[in-house]
Amino acid sequence: MKIAVFGGLGKLGSAIIENLKDLYDFAVFDSKNGNTNCNFADFDLVIDASTHQNSVVLAKACVQTKTPLLVCATGHTKKELLALEKLKKQTKIEICPNLSRGVNTIVEWLENARFDNCKISIFERHHTQKKDSPSGTALWLKKAANKIDNSTEIVSSRFGDDVGTHVITLDMPHEQITIIHKAKDRSVFALGAKYKIENLLRENSVYEN
Repeated sequence: MKIAVFGGLGKLGSAIIENLKDLYDFAVFDSKNGNTNCNFADFDLVIDASTHQNSVVLAKACVQTKTPLLVCATGHTKKELLALEKLKKQTKIEICPNLSRGVNTIVEWLENARFDNCKISIFERHHTQKKDSPSGTALWLKKAANKIDNSTEIVSSRFGDDVGTHVITLDMPHEQITIIHKAKDRSVFALGAKYKIENLLRENSVYEN
């Protein structure tokens, strides 16, 4: 199984490759090593762990070869997200701001939860080198939470070397629910990537048939 990883020298891309190198044949594409020229037809799947500005370019290339794409980059503009949504109609593309199974489970729960007279707040903390604020994960959680409270607020903090902490609080007149998710290390994203890769490849085989 051959997988191209764009942004493969970054923190996320490196973690995915290091933890899953015994399962897949990875090729690294990154501006840091000058290797960005990819023949997409040679790969079974592409992972975008680069930058949001690059995602639409990669998606268009994947459409040409019908190669499934897992977008893990964050910070996309509304225009970029709209373009990706349109391209999803032409090949299998999944946009996943956070690969951890825990965060994906929380998002799924929020999308299906129903509460009356509920206010929601989201607190997120990441390391000081994190460029986007709020994080893509926080915005993803907010999108899900908006089905309950369309005025959901996000408070962001950049401190130390925190891989990622998210606290979601649902406040109601007679009860309060607090959900805390903390990524202990980046291997959690690699393990989540394995799950996403398997699903994408399985769904793509159905899509092609």
